Amino acid sequence: MYDENLKEIQIELCSLCKDFIQYIKKLEDESVISHEEYLTHTEKKIDFLNKVNHI
Repeated sequence: MYDENLKEIQIELCSLCKDFIQYIKKLEDESVISHEEYLTHTEKKIDFLNKVNHI
């Protein structure tokens, strides 16, 4: 039960991270934020996605 809930939470968090990264990328593409800001705001999300995909 706990493992199932944890897996569901991970799936939702991955989805949220991906959506956030896409939104931040759009802001970068529109020159609203710099590439450095993009990296700052997405680094932890990308690390999380990579970690979850290797579990």
